[in-house]
Amino acid sequence: MSDFDSQEALLTALSETILHHDDEKMEHLLNAVVKEGVSPEKIKQKLIIGLESAKSRIMTNHLSMAEFLVCLDTAIHGLENVALSGSRENETQKNNRIVIGVVKGDPHDLGKTIIESVYRAYGYTIFDMGSNVSVEKFLKGIEQHQATILAISAMMSTSTVNVEPIIHEAKKRFPHIAAIVGGAYMNEKLATSYGADAYSENALTVIENTETIMNNGR
Repeated sequence: MSDFDSQEALLTALSETILHHDDEKMEHLLNAVVKEGVSPEKIKQKLIIGLESAKSRIMTNHLSMAEFLVCLDTAIHGLENVALSGSRENETQKNNRIVIGVVKGDPHDLGKTIIESVYRAYGYTIFDMGSNVSVEKFLKGIEQHQATILAISAMMSTSTVNVEPIIHEAKKRFPHIAAIVGGAYMNEKLATSYGADAYSENALTVIENTETIMNNGR
């Protein structure tokens, strides 16, 4: 198995290529894990772990924004290659369209950008509203793109309160919509109190949480 003793060693090395933004090594390792019969789902999870590791480093000032963006490009490249290698989208993914954005008063779109990349890698159709998004802009996005899922990010303590009116108005106008939220000051209890159908702590849980609310009929 090349220079590696196990599938897990291959996957760990693959994950680390994101932090080192080594596209060439990633290509080599992707080919190796596919030959080893590792499932696309497991490969994607390891790539997301690498991306989350890079995110934690930028949050602790051990990585610059410019360096992180290169890491993000490497991760997206890897996720797209996995998608092209034959991982199939299920009906849940193909039939659901996601409007995503950061709430009004919040310019921080790093977390949203990561989540958006993960959604795309899993076959979801994404419509990015950007950051500092008003309630009305979210509503227009849902209507225009016939979205079934509303993904909301709030990264500041002062902007978290803006999540509730978005969900309230969205559900009033579009009863079919399912809302999933996340952010630095968000938690499951708060998300539930705002009317969200799901809370996702990070990119590692967002796909599972999204599929759960859709499979439950939201």
